[in-house]
Amino acid sequence: MTLSISGSNINITNTNGTVKFNSSDKLLYLKHVQIDTINVYNAVVFTPFYALESGDFLILNLRFNSTNGNIIVSSTVNLLNMYLPANGTLVTNFDVTNDGQGTIYVETQQLGASICGSNLMFVPGYGADFYYRQAFANTVNSNITYDARIYSYL
Repeated sequence: MTLSISGSNINITNTNGTVKFNSSDKLLYLKHVQIDTINVYNAVVFTPFYALESGDFLILNLRFNSTNGNIIVSSTVNLLNMYLPANGTLVTNFDVTNDGQGTIYVETQQLGASICGSNLMFVPGYGADFYYRQAFANTVNSNITYDARIYSYL
């Protein structure tokens, strides 16, 4: 390895001559960590958080400690106590019903999480009935631990 320093640049080069580090590259660093437990049911939950600045980005993972949503816990799936990346919306419940007249109803419920100013915002999604295209109230009750990390770069 070779270290070379000029007036505005630092390079680290391996024995093959490949530059492994160049100080003009952006360096990533952990800026803020917040881990907490909340209950989410039928209303938006705001929790105080760190406001994003230029160059910052959020990595958010959710761990369902308990829930009645059948996507997280069912006879074939158990995602309790596992951290799941919260990239967009997580589907928490999926129901299919038959009215006995040949009509099948499909309903979903979801949970969205995002940063809003200086708050983390958790939004329980009101499901859609894919037959009638109607919205219905969220019925999934979840106890969630979130792990929110802000990274930034130089």
